[in-house]
Amino acid sequence: MECYTSYAERAPHVDTPGLRSTGMSPPPKREDGLTMPRRQLRCFTVAMLLSLLGVSHALAQETRSLPPGTTPEMVSQGKKLFQGQALCFACHGADGKGVTGPDLTDGVWLHAIEDFEALVKLITTGINSGKSVTGQVMPAKGGSAISVAEARAVAAYVWSLSSKAPLE
Repeated sequence: MECYTSYAERAPHVDTPGLRSTGMSPPPKREDGLTMPRRQLRCFTVAMLLSLLGVSHALAQETRSLPPGTTPEMVSQGKKLFQGQALCFACHGADGKGVTGPDLTDGVWLHAIEDFEALVKLITTGINSGKSVTGQVMPAKGGSAISVAEARAVAAYVWSLSSKAPLE
């Protein structure tokens, strides 16, 4: 769809010297003497609707990335812990895409995670080889000495990485 900024760009008036006649007449003038061609109005309307859709998509992404009871500060703290002291990066990579451990960014949960609390429990208790889908062990808290509150922050970060996080 092409958008024009003025009537003259869309269809030059019949009386415009040097240009061939289009057979179209200019749109009627408003009381203030200005005009807004229908195509320009449609372009404006479409642009506004797309803008609103973008805002709603951004809001949905925000809701998707933050589990209930968490804050952006928790997610930020969780990222620092994930990439450092919690030792998650050793198996899942600094970006969460997986090294020897599974990719945490692809939206596929290998272990049934119904909600945020289930993810916290999984991180704090770990996964033994008998329950592991891949056969790989994940030690409780990644084998680190992080606190339960820090494990919750790591869980908030891991949740935000995954596109599987349900919309509220």
